[in-house]
Amino acid sequence: MAYGGPESLEEIPGYLADIRAGRPTPRRVLEEITENYRAIGGRSPLLEVTSRQVDALAEELGDDYRCYLGMRHWAPWIED
Repeated sequence: MAYGGPESLEEIPGYLADIRAGRPTPRRVLEEITENYRAIGGRSPLLEVTSRQVDALAEELGDDYRCYLGMRHWAPWIED
């Protein structure tokens, strides 16, 4: 389980809406966060990094266990 993060600049408003429980994000904050994501390639690296961790854990544990990837605030959702 991890917090989650947008996979593109276009997903940032929806991601922030989820984190903020639907409350509007001030324009200044949205612009700042968008620029921060743009500086690191326009997407969060969290999904890729966490996915590699899940794969490594699954390999270490073997077939007796199942490992799942779930994010709190973005896809893939924990509920899924």
